[in-house]
Amino acid sequence: MTAKSLRMCAAAAFALACFGLIPSASRADVSFTQNPVQTTTNAGDFVQVDNTTINALNLNQNQFFGQNTPILQIVTDTRSTIQGGGQSFIVAYDSAQPFSDVVITPIDPPLAGFTILELNPYTAPGSGTDGSFYLLATDNNGTVWDSRGGDPTNLFTFDENGQNRFAAVATNGQYITRLEMVVDPPNADILKQFRLNYVVSAVPEPSMAAMVLSGLVPLGLVGLCRFRRRRNTNAG
Repeated sequence: MTAKSLRMCAAAAFALACFGLIPSASRADVSFTQNPVQTTTNAGDFVQVDNTTINALNLNQNQFFGQNTPILQIVTDTRSTIQGGGQSFIVAYDSAQPFSDVVITPIDPPLAGFTILELNPYTAPGSGTDGSFYLLATDNNGTVWDSRGGDPTNLFTFDENGQNRFAAVATNGQYITRLEMVVDPPNADILKQFRLNYVVSAVPEPSMAAMVLSGLVPLGLVGLCRFRRRRNTNAG
């Protein structure tokens, strides 16, 4: 290959990377942290759906979808229950069967996903035990991001103090549609308040809805008039 051809290939690759057609090696659409992050919404009151499914309600006022609206669904691999008043928490129903797998998804509507989701798992108070886990985040393109980053020993750890804050963060215009916490060995006894920044479900704008309706109504009237004219002609 000539020097001119090499320069042309390099220029083409650069152009494709600029337009996002080739992923950049330095780009990370979803990252994970064990440090507190800035969020806008709390989901802390819970409603039991079945033995392993619980919905989390929006705790914030002045959200367009209203306070106490279900916004997150939490599914556990063992039976769960709810304890505490006010900002309640999710607890393993049987302390001998703590959670080893927890899946958190947005309830759509009103949410399509979240750009930040922070969770707080911990072991039973007084147990004196610690736990370890990793996170799997699925973004809106279907890509799964692993907090271990290719190293199976790169795990998050938590204890019994109830102040274990971990987060998945989406950037570059992406958002998370599913977050899975895999605990190994299974010893997550309690899941506390969730914090998030959300992406709302797509809804038609009022002007668009009005245009659709204004277009459908005349079409319906025209069809009705044609039907009546055809029926009158046949009758004659």
